Parts: sequence; C-alpha cells; structure tokens
Amino acid sequence: MTGAAEPLMSVVICTRNRAQYLAWALESLMRQTLDPKWFEIIVVDNASTDETAGVVRAAAPEGRIRYVMEPVLGLSSARNRGWREARGRWVGYLDDDAKPVETWLEVARRIIAERAPEIFGGPFLPFYDLPKPDWFKDEYGSRVLSDAARELDVYETLSGSNFFILRGLLEKHGGFKSEFGMTGNKIAYGEESELQIRIRQADPSVRSFYDPGLLIYHLVRVGKIRLAWFFETAVATARDTVGILMQFQPVPPLPHLAWTMAKAVVKAGLIVLALPFRSRREFPHYQNYLIDRLTNPLRRIVGTHYQIKRLLTRSGRSAGR
Repeated sequence: MTGAAEPLMSVVICTRNRAQYLAWALESLMRQTLDPKWFEIIVVDNASTDETAGVVRAAAPEGRIRYVMEPVLGLSSARNRGWREARGRWVGYLDDDAKPVETWLEVARRIIAERAPEIFGGPFLPFYDLPKPDWFKDEYGSRVLSDAARELDVYETLSGSNFFILRGLLEKHGGFKSEFGMTGNKIAYGEESELQIRIRQADPSVRSFYDPGLLIYHLVRVGKIRLAWFFETAVATARDTVGILMQFQPVPPLPHLAWTMAKAVVKAGLIVLALPFRSRREFPHYQNYLIDRLTNPLRRIVGTHYQIKRLLTRSGRSAGR
C-alpha cells in the first residue's frame, strides 16, 4: 500500500446495457469485508443506452465507485479503458452479472501477500434469476480448474470474469487485443486468454496462480438455458481458440487436418444417429446427451475448419507472390 491515492487493487467492471445485473455486482462489492482503503471500484460503461449511470450512482451515493464511459464498442476496448483508468497495482476484472463472495477481496489480498503472482484468479459457480429446467446441470454454468490452489501451465488460462493482473504487465504488453472478445451482439470469446498466453510466452517468468477460495457466482441468464446456446458458444469458442493458438503454435499439415475433420464429422454423425437409442438411465434428458456428447466433436469440426481455412489462405498468398 502506497497511500490512499494508490490502492492495492482496482476492481474493473465492464458493462453494456445490463443495468439490472450490474446492480447485483455492485451491491456485492460494497459488502466486501476488506477495508475499502485497499481497493477502488471502476465501472466502464461501454456505450450503454439504459440506466447504467443511475445504477452506479445509487449503488454508491458517497462516490466510492468511479464511473467512466468508453464509446468504442467492444469488451476489449472497455477492458483496456479500465486498466488505463486504474490506480491500483493489480487490476481485477469482474463480470457485470457476477456476485463475488464477501471475502473475495480479502482472499485476493492474501494471495498477493503470500504468493505475489503476476496473474491470479479463481472459479465461478452459477446462480439463477429464474427456475432452471431439470436438464440444466450446475456444471454447465461453472468453471472450476482445480480443487486446490496451484500455479497454472502456460496454456491454462483464468476466466475473464474473475481474474487479477499486474497493471504494469498490461501497460508493457499493450492490454487486450480488439479482435477478440464480445462486440455488441456478436458472440466472441478469448480476449483474456489471448492476453495471458501472449504475456507468458513473452516472459516465462510470469506466474499465473489459481485459488478456489477466490470465488464468485455468475448469473446464468435465461437466454443461455437453451440447447441452441451451447452449440452457438461451442462454435464461437472453437473459432476463437484456434485464432488465439495459431498465433503461438504452427498449424498442422493439411492431410492431418483433413483426417481430423473427417473423424470428427463421422463421430458427430454417429452421436446424432444414436440419440433415440441413448441410455435413458445415463441421459434421461436428450439435451444432456447432445451437450455432453456432441459439443466436443462440434468444436473439433469448427476448429479444424478454421485451421484449414488459414492454411489455404496462406497457400493462396504464397502462390500469388
């Protein structure tokens, strides 16, 4: 701690037109057990047209929350505005539809004091604003990397909804890349994963730490409790994961990709054909069967498609030279 003007941590919430959810997140932050002198709260409004500004004012009438507007649309742009506004040494990112436990920042301070990792984060578990159907498993709305605290490998990444990073690293490496992450209504992911991998590739001494005690609860909105959502996100996740990894790893040769694609297509087809004959004891609901069995082959098909597309594009450029 270097003084009231420079808190240890800056908690950044990026939001766009989700005022009703933002109120829950801010209420949870105002109930933190950690002394407020150790942290600041920044809300980055990414060109909202709803009551976001009013929600921020109502949550902290004494001015404990700093509100800034970022007009350039995109989660990466909002995240970058957040760390540029931050005064804390560590910048913590929390989703606008998440509720941290009351000891969240106490745990974050303990991790900094005891481990001092450059990057750290924790799990999220689901909560619901409406009753969920019988087929929806809590694990579908969770992300838990481990039951024990541990350091992560270079390609293991923390969820962008619950992670902290040294502000100096963000400055040094230019923050988040605008080609990744949500933009308006476009489903896209990976801006935080790309950042973490890029930093650790550039500097292997950077440590990334996971602690299950750094817990938040993440809203599973009703729009995500439908079968189509799982396949939409599977496609977007596969596309963005491949886009990230192709920056750091060579693309396999075309014959290998073609064989991988063929196997995944056959597997997906067999899974769909076997739907009427599934074990009703293991999969009483057809949604669980399709989600649990079909999602991975679908990701493999989509990811391989983008790898093949990249290879063919490169080949075309080479032929044109």
